[in-house]
Amino acid sequence: MGGGLVIPCGGGGDVGIGFIGEEGGGRGERIPRRVYVLDRSRSFHSYLLDAGRWLRRSLRKFSTRGEVGLVSFAREAGVEVPLVIRDRFRPRLENVLDTRFTDMERGLSLALGLLPFGGQVVLLTDGWENRGKLSRVRIPEGVEVYVKFFWPPFILERVEFPSVVSLGEEVGLQVFLRARDRRRVSLVLRGGGVRRRKVVWLDGGVRRVMFFFRPKRSGFQRYTLELDGVSYRFGLWVRSEWEVLVVSPQADILRGRWRRWDWVLPSEFPEDLVSLLKYRCIFFWGVKYSSLDVGRWLSLRSFLRAGGGV
Repeated sequence: MGGGLVIPCGGGGDVGIGFIGEEGGGRGERIPRRVYVLDRSRSFHSYLLDAGRWLRRSLRKFSTRGEVGLVSFAREAGVEVPLVIRDRFRPRLENVLDTRFTDMERGLSLALGLLPFGGQVVLLTDGWENRGKLSRVRIPEGVEVYVKFFWPPFILERVEFPSVVSLGEEVGLQVFLRARDRRRVSLVLRGGGVRRRKVVWLDGGVRRVMFFFRPKRSGFQRYTLELDGVSYRFGLWVRSEWEVLVVSPQADILRGRWRRWDWVLPSEFPEDLVSLLKYRCIFFWGVKYSSLDVGRWLSLRSFLRAGGGV
């Protein structure tokens, strides 16, 4: 049997099992061996229960003389259960993994290391990888690899929006969706006195959807984006037209004369970005911003990067 065989197992069907492995018992009998490779990345988290049920169903069709093991992976990979007789196999997940990444290459390579004399590898995943490259794995002679995919009809890849806007300013919200086939998706944006709805068709690949709206209230506004039952929450700082902060050694005197602006002494300058984001602009009157201490300077730099003015 040649190596390099990858067989997708679609739908709800189970993997068909053959006897593959080293000869044992002195009678020329083949001992079946199988290693399950389970995706534990963040994107696969909602499918872990379904994957566990599928694994138990597939085990019922596996020989009672066979040996079964379990490997899990995310950024790293680890052996959860070494090869044991099927009736002694008890799945468990004890390895601590960085679930922000998906490295199927590392998971499959570790599983192949448990099968030096051949066998079967069953990969349970959603198919999305952002680290490593599965195609680089060389499958040796005597090993078959099966893949069971678990995936949603579409994935919300990311949402892009400005962190700070001014009251009445038009905001462009970019939504990036990925689908594997053609389907219809309803999107609803609500919050901060705004409600928008769009219905789009996804044709496979990545699709960008744009929402344009003008915030109706100042301050920190929370919004919710709903996509066929999936919710994504985010927030915007909305500055009013005249929210200005003035930093001056004479703030105590001038504060009463110019009530339209907020006045602070240099020592009172906010050290956190959240307190600064409500201002559209910061004036330094009679003092240089370079005189701020390190913590306040870093806060000011973050304010400038967020689109504020000095």
